[in-house]
Amino acid sequence: MKYSYIIILFLPILVNANPFSSFNKSLSNELFFNQPSLDKYTAPLNLRTPFFWERMGTGAAYYRPLTNTIVLNKELLINKRIMNSIEMHQRKKYFMAAAETIFHEISHGVLDTIIENDRSLPSNYLLTKKIRNWFDSNYNSIPLTDAVHELYGYSAGNVISVLYNELDRTLLAHGLKYLDRGCFSKKGLKKIAKRIGLTKENIEFKTLFENKKFSDEFFPSYIFIRGKDYKIKDSFPIEWKKQLYYHFVEFYGLPITTGHFVKKMNRSKFYKNWLTKCYENVLE
Repeated sequence: MKYSYIIILFLPILVNANPFSSFNKSLSNELFFNQPSLDKYTAPLNLRTPFFWERMGTGAAYYRPLTNTIVLNKELLINKRIMNSIEMHQRKKYFMAAAETIFHEISHGVLDTIIENDRSLPSNYLLTKKIRNWFDSNYNSIPLTDAVHELYGYSAGNVISVLYNELDRTLLAHGLKYLDRGCFSKKGLKKIAKRIGLTKENIEFKTLFENKKFSDEFFPSYIFIRGKDYKIKDSFPIEWKKQLYYHFVEFYGLPITTGHFVKKMNRSKFYKNWLTKCYENVLE
């Protein structure tokens, strides 16, 4: 019996049946990911905290392919699941950065369990044939499986980063502060309303910047594999970059352009209520 206690002592924290769901909901609420798709693609994955002999270093998470497991820093868990954005914010953790890393690792699992096993997916041929062969021709010293996985993981993480950057600059341009869910001063809001044309009858997010395609923004300049950086952005085929972003659009229902992103913000009850609350006592 005493040996059982020793085994239990060193087990990592076990998580519940839907450990990704709350995190997925944050990506859905804030960046317009399709939550049913996120829940579907994360369903085959497991989640645990590190064993005592495993070192996390500075990373929030990493992926164990043999068991389809995301190993997550225990500081990002609550009630045996991944924290959502509100919970991380309350604990003074930077959700944007954590989400980028976590989604990078989740995407390794999605590639491993879903994409590589379904030849009917256009992304299967793109990743397992075209991109794999491109690495073989241009970087034949890199293990090909690692190369494809890291390209996909960094691309996925950059999708989070690019969308959050767009969210942050759009909110700031309208006088809203993401990190504390607050508003600029009344004086500042009045100036913004006058400049961008907000009225009491028409409180909505405006497309204030050049309408850019996210497919032009998300692709990583470098990928990091086994202790080395590899610069890939300049030599990687442009058309494949677009196909890879449209894979994320197809899988998760993501916005295609910055203008599309603003339209989604205006259809979002969360963001429209926030905007209205900030301006309800400002506009005459």
